[in-house]
Amino acid sequence: GPVWKDHTFFFASYEGLRMVQGQSNILSVPSAAARTGNFSGIANIYNPNLTQPNPAFDPTRPVSASNPQSLRPQFANNIIPDNLINPIAKRVLSQFVPLPNLPGESNNFLDTRAQRLSNDQGDVRIDQILAGGTSLFGRYSISAERGYTPENLPGFGSFNDNRVQNLSLTAIKPWSPNLVGEFRGGVSRMVLHRFAENANGPDWIRILGIPGAGFGGPEANGLPQFNVQGYTPFGDSLLCTPCRYADTVLQGGAKTTWVHGDHALKFGGDVERFRWNMNGFFQNRGYFQFSPGFTSQTLTNDGTGNALANMLLGLPVLQQVQNGIPSMEMRQTY
Repeated sequence: GPVWKDHTFFFASYEGLRMVQGQSNILSVPSAAARTGNFSGIANIYNPNLTQPNPAFDPTRPVSASNPQSLRPQFANNIIPDNLINPIAKRVLSQFVPLPNLPGESNNFLDTRAQRLSNDQGDVRIDQILAGGTSLFGRYSISAERGYTPENLPGFGSFNDNRVQNLSLTAIKPWSPNLVGEFRGGVSRMVLHRFAENANGPDWIRILGIPGAGFGGPEANGLPQFNVQGYTPFGDSLLCTPCRYADTVLQGGAKTTWVHGDHALKFGGDVERFRWNMNGFFQNRGYFQFSPGFTSQTLTNDGTGNALANMLLGLPVLQQVQNGIPSMEMRQTY
């Protein structure tokens, strides 16, 4: 619409989106008995603290479940004594892993959290016509997106807060009836921010006393990921939490058009400066993977043992931690 008749005009727009999408997922969590160390009726588990050489081992044959090099005694009634249960594992299971709400030892938890998305977009443009035919216009656009995505078990998920902005300015100047100049400049900026549901909360790495992990400040607080074979992962996702991406593009240019008879000649130039910064955290809280091996009878894949029993004993088969902060600072001039 016009602001000043035949001279100044404006345009504006807005668009908003709000979405809540319920999700139903069947997950697997430990039973009340298993998380206390009672595996009766679940699995045969063996004590890794009492591993002994197998007197019947045949060194002329390959090591296998039928020819084990070592043997372990079975826990009485397949129950881990309370004094052998790792206090960190015990607290993680009791405080961060919900009890089953469906029957069975697997596929026993119905998760009904919702994914949320909010988006707002807006544009403003001003056109100005000056004396002598000179015209100016400027446009500013912005898009802001915020959302939440559930991950792993209830209490764990990630938020995103993203923003894209663009500013463009153009001036067109007729120097003479056959010579027209155009000058333009602009800047665009995109900022992406992703952080965990537990960001800025308690520093659980320190509270639980997990050594060798946990750094990055309050926004990087949270729980490691515990990947226990047969169950849905416990703790925070390994995806970038938190992380920030920011790129900025600055651009300017000029162009002149000369018309002579049936011919037209255009010449000019552009310059563009690109900046992109990124830093992120992936395993700063640590990652622990558990399989049945440490509580198997023969130290082989013999079908005995239980991954959760290994967690209760504090025996991960794999543990990893991020070393330093992955970051990039990219620059380009064109």
